Amino acid sequence: MGFLFSASLSTVTVSADYLPFALHDLISGSDMIVEGTISNVHEHSFTFGKLRIISGEAETNLLKIKKYKDWTGGRRWMEYQSGQALLLFLSKPETNAMQEEGCCWEIKGLGGEGEMPVEGKYIYLHGINLRPFQKNRYSVFQREIFGYQFDYQTFLSALDGYQDCFNSRTKDSSKHSKTLVQTCSDIELVNFQNKSALHQYLAETSIREIQQN
Repeated sequence: MGFLFSASLSTVTVSADYLPFALHDLISGSDMIVEGTISNVHEHSFTFGKLRIISGEAETNLLKIKKYKDWTGGRRWMEYQSGQALLLFLSKPETNAMQEEGCCWEIKGLGGEGEMPVEGKYIYLHGINLRPFQKNRYSVFQREIFGYQFDYQTFLSALDGYQDCFNSRTKDSSKHSKTLVQTCSDIELVNFQNKSALHQYLAETSIREIQQN
């Protein structure tokens, strides 16, 4: 099926008080999902270029993104460096903040789960729980990360197909109150989940959430 999964150890450790985003929530709840490479590193932010937009819109070819800030519940697996290839799940800054400070898109998730390094043909997920997949230690950019390893093309296929089958819609006037809905037919959903273990995982966790709500 063209997929590979296993487990990895990143230096992100999450406080028991913080519940990481589920993968389907990251996908449906992000204002932008973008693949790219760090071009410059600043004190509190970094510049992200060579963009490939998976979801959302970018007005420029470069994005200014707020760095993940280490805290007592977690830290980045390594320092930011130019040349690091990443897949990012982002929240758009408030309009007044963008106008006043010229900054910055924010990475979703306090556990670092919205920032996924890409090296070779694999993508690495960390700071997130993906049961029944198992975690393992991997070397990424010559540093150790603890999390999950997937074939990158399979992961991108799951992202694209997921957005055809599910969407997060606003429940009321509050943009923070949203509900997940199925937007494809049941036949299309079956075809999606049969593509790989990751596709199946995303379909099952999303249907479970829809049924619970």
